[in-house]
Amino acid sequence: MLLEDTPQANDWLRQFDIVDQQVARQLLRRLDLVSQSDFDQRIQALVEIILARVPHENFALFTVSEPPPKTFEEDQARRVPGSSADRIKHIIENLNRVHGNRVRANPTVESMRQDRVRNVILVEDLIGTGNRITGFWRERAPKSVKSWISYGWTRLWVASYAVMDEGRNAMRRVLPIDDACIATVVPQPHHMLGLTDPMARASSVAIGGGTAAVAP
Repeated sequence: MLLEDTPQANDWLRQFDIVDQQVARQLLRRLDLVSQSDFDQRIQALVEIILARVPHENFALFTVSEPPPKTFEEDQARRVPGSSADRIKHIIENLNRVHGNRVRANPTVESMRQDRVRNVILVEDLIGTGNRITGFWRERAPKSVKSWISYGWTRLWVASYAVMDEGRNAMRRVLPIDDACIATVVPQPHHMLGLTDPMARASSVAIGGGTAAVAP
């Protein structure tokens, strides 16, 4: 069975007009499906590469979280079992178990200060517009951590499966980070991973509308 013929893909396609559905089908035909286990392994391997670049320093790994819900209804709408944020949290907790005290998973500022943490990695699944990671940095990243990085006591890294050009540019404007410290599984993708403009718009509608990703 082709991806475009799956029930999940049909549900996703129905949000578009008839003409746009043909463009959306082209998008589906260019996608590569990544299994949950493969995603976990590749993200973990990506973080391991960063750890190997600075072999004698410790790290704090953070899940890029969403802002807290304002209402009960919003909280219920966000509860998606097995979401990407849950997967990232599981991955960095596993890295903590493997590496012990050298790697901390979502630590407190107090524990980071006590351990004199030299590196912070923000771990994301996919950075599209960059709104989530820049929002996290502006609104929810601890002020102390921002200060340590601004003074050069701690280095900031980003690890993500892929980064769109728009998201990379957004991070450059907001995060105190060098391109050399942005690591991806998919290397240096072009704008919207090479999609044509109509396909990019179709993808943006799907992402912006909060629809779930098509998966097996």
